[in-house]
Amino acid sequence: MIAIEYKKAVPWLTDTLLCTFVAYVGWRCINYASDMLLPSDAAIFANISHHLVNGKLLYRDVREHKQPVVFVINALALKFGDGTFNSIRAAERYFAVGAAIAFFLITVRTFVSSWIAATFTIIFLVYFYCPTTFSFGNFTEEYGTVLIILGVFCAIEAVLRENALLTLLSGTFFSMSLLTKEPFLLSILPWVVYLLSGKEGRVKRFRFLIVGATFPFLLFFVYLILTGTLANWLDMVYFTFGMATEASISRDPLLYKLNRSAHVFSTFVWYTRTVDVFFLLGVISIFQKSFLKKYRYVPAVFPAWLLWAFLRQTFNICTPTTTTSR
Repeated sequence: MIAIEYKKAVPWLTDTLLCTFVAYVGWRCINYASDMLLPSDAAIFANISHHLVNGKLLYRDVREHKQPVVFVINALALKFGDGTFNSIRAAERYFAVGAAIAFFLITVRTFVSSWIAATFTIIFLVYFYCPTTFSFGNFTEEYGTVLIILGVFCAIEAVLRENALLTLLSGTFFSMSLLTKEPFLLSILPWVVYLLSGKEGRVKRFRFLIVGATFPFLLFFVYLILTGTLANWLDMVYFTFGMATEASISRDPLLYKLNRSAHVFSTFVWYTRTVDVFFLLGVISIFQKSFLKKYRYVPAVFPAWLLWAFLRQTFNICTPTTTTSR
């Protein structure tokens, strides 16, 4: 009897220990105690957030064409931290821990093995927080990616458990990622399709998804109306689309666009041979119905997720950014 209980406890204990380990690795990915000042956009976000903490209004007293979530994160870190850029680094650490735990749980839920989950979570953390991808941190892509990962975890659990609250949370996280950087819209779409797949519970999930997705936008518009900054935000949106039109590479030949995006793709995907092999095996596996059924069709969504981000980068959709939707 004791042996049976021990065997049941071991997997749970292993999962807990490995999850704790990847969370610790996520925590250590960012050294927040540093004398290096934030550069470029990261410094702009921190500076604007400093003004917000001191009573200035976003889009009227301080102007930036980015959406509000990055400023909210920075402002909260400055407000409840030590008031320096180190408090923003500390906030990034919490996001890294959240990303590590969510990534680990997604992989455990999909592929069962906690050892596989821990391995791929470490690979993700190494890639995502390496200087080539992560740069100096405090970028919109960093926070938006973590929010999407949290949304993906909630979406998978919502479908498997048929849980309305998790569907609502997935919509909220996806919406917040969109309010971090607009091009994340294309990264969200495959998971919306996944949420609405299957005949049973589709309508219910759709309703809760809409409610969850509406909530952050509702809070944002209430802020704009109460502070009288709605017209300023609309002016910023108009400016953003104008800038996107001027800076767009849409007039360049298609082959040039594909080659440009393929170079970015190869930089982040083909850099390590093990990732090269795993990626090819993953693409091949989506043609095996038995494999998809065994792993609840989640693997089929991942290539679509990557493809949409690749197309967004190729055709430079939504904003004149030159970075990938990681």
